[in-house]
Amino acid sequence: MKETSLHYDRVREFMRLAGQAAPRKPMPMPLETRQLRARLLLEEALETIQHGLGLRVRVAPGTIMESTLDEVEQCAFDEMHGGDLVELLDGCCDVSVVNTGTLIAAGLRDVIPQKLVDDNNLAKFGAGSHKRVDGKWVKPPSHQPPPLAEELARQIDHPYPRREIVHG
Repeated sequence: MKETSLHYDRVREFMRLAGQAAPRKPMPMPLETRQLRARLLLEEALETIQHGLGLRVRVAPGTIMESTLDEVEQCAFDEMHGGDLVELLDGCCDVSVVNTGTLIAAGLRDVIPQKLVDDNNLAKFGAGSHKRVDGKWVKPPSHQPPPLAEELARQIDHPYPRREIVHG
């Protein structure tokens, strides 16, 4: 099974051309790289929310977001306009590029972990699962997370091949 998607290979080539690190096996990113990836993720997500979905994000002054569900639920979204489908398409694609680039910067591959997460998400529709008022699907109490730690260990033991992949 191929371990990287065509999208991954193209983003990896972009990063190579841009002089960005793309390690062959999983490893912690240096602070500077983590800060860059965080800025890019936030920038693209916020642009997609604002321009593609037509919403302004309001956060309480002085709030430090630590990505807990309670903090996310405290965000408010004020409608600015109905959204723009071209901006939404562009933003979602840009978020995908930045997410994939973050995997690459950490030396992580995408195909098998994404399949594990996708399969796990589909397994959330068991007995005891339900939809919250805001529309999010809540997994059943017996739900187990995907085996990502095992996949990470496998990727560490089997580095990404040295060959450079370029797709036209």
